[in-house]
Order: sequence, then structure tokens, then C-alpha cells
Amino acid sequence: MRSFKRLAGDPDRFTVVVPTINSARWIADLHRYYSSIDVEPLYCVDSRSRDDTWAILQEVGARTISVASELRRVEALVVQFKDRVDTPWILRVDDDECPSAELIAWIRSRRIRWTHDVIAIVRRWLRFSAAGDLEFAASGSWDWSRSQNGEDRQFRLYQQDAVDYVTDIHTPGFKVKAATQAPMRALLYHFDWIVRSRRQRLEKTRAYDEQHDNSGESKAWFYLPEDIEHWDYSGFVRDGAVQTLARCMRAAGEHAGTTTSIMEEREIGG
Repeated sequence: MRSFKRLAGDPDRFTVVVPTINSARWIADLHRYYSSIDVEPLYCVDSRSRDDTWAILQEVGARTISVASELRRVEALVVQFKDRVDTPWILRVDDDECPSAELIAWIRSRRIRWTHDVIAIVRRWLRFSAAGDLEFAASGSWDWSRSQNGEDRQFRLYQQDAVDYVTDIHTPGFKVKAATQAPMRALLYHFDWIVRSRRQRLEKTRAYDEQHDNSGESKAWFYLPEDIEHWDYSGFVRDGAVQTLARCMRAAGEHAGTTTSIMEEREIGG
């Protein structure tokens, strides 16, 4: 007989954990989004953060702890959430992402059943179209890039005492042998293409390469979609709260001078 694990529907059975660094420009907007979907995250501020992220989170009354690692990547911080989070399950959402309201509702649902200690969630990479619509890379793009099952699936919901932790780059911070798939309506949204310029994203790939050979260049098609002709942006985000957050993210990038046209980036050698 097939065995099932149950995640109790009570909100205290899982915690949304948001690792963050140097996100002062948009972290208050992100926190307002969480409040709008009735979620109180735990923000884990990287000790290397050099802006006002911590102060802003304190000002808005957010739950906040400090975390540190010798390695310059979020994967090395995941193990530190263990024993500092008092719920059996953790949903990790990075500071340039947000969960859909449907994802939170699905996790809280008492009808939920699964067979594994890790849950895979589809992540949508967002951008604004020339017409100003919020769109995402459709599944055909991920099929071309050979991602899992035609989507970018992230192993972000997990039972913290049941996984083996690792610090390897481009992992969820633990080993994954098998995972239950969240339904397609239960999504993560990613704002990397919106809040960071092409130059910043290129620097991110170079930083990955410095930590592990070819770990950035091999993933360049994730971070530099402007350079890829095969991306399909046929999907649109209709959620008003996510649209509002995306506009705030865009304004944050523009305010810091991080959003420039692709032509400008190429002319200055980005």
C-alpha cells in the first residue's frame, strides 16, 4: 500500500524563510506582498549585507535573524535554517522571488497529501514586455533548455529534519532523491530579470564561475535571456498583487540605476 505524508493545514506547520542580502531597495515592498497573502516570513539576513536591509525589516516589524557563511552563496545558508525554525517544514523563497497565493493556500490545505520529504515547485521567470505586460518564459523555453519536465522546478518545500544538507552550488542546499510535484497553480515567481540589469546578472554568472568552474557560464541562458533567441514569452501573469510587486521591483532597479537597455549594456561592454 502506498504511504502518504500529511502536512497539517495549520499555518504553524511550515515557515516561509527568506534569505536576503543587500535588498534594501525592495525588501519593504516584498514584505507588503507577504502581508497581503497573510504570510509572516522569517527573514534571514546575510551578515555580509552592507545596506539598510536589516534596519528596514526591523522598521516594518518583520521577524528577522542574522546568518553567516564563509561561502558566498545561498546554498551554504540553508543548513543554518535548521534548528532556528520551529516548524517541521520550511518553504525557502529567495529575496528576488515570491510565492503565489495559490501556493500558500495549497500548502495550508488539509486535503494535501504527498509521498516525499521534498516538494518541487514550478518557478516562473518574469519580465515586462515592450507593451508593459508582465510575462513569463513559457514552458517551451524550458523544454529547449532541457529543464525538468519542461519547467524550472525548484525543490524549496522540505521537511527540515528529513534531508541531508549540502553546500554545493546550484542545489537546494540538500540532496534530492525524489520529490512530490506541486500543482501548476502553486508557483514561485522570480524577478531577477526585472530588478537586476544585464550587467549585474552577468556579474552573477562570473561570481558563480569563481566559486566553481563553469557553474556560471553553463547557466548563462538562465540569467542572460537577452542573448538567447529561442525564449518564448507567451505566458502572462494576471495576479494583481504580483503585478504590483513586479512594478515595485522594476522601480527599485531603476532607482539604483541598475536597469538599462540591452543596447546600452552592450555598448559599454556589459
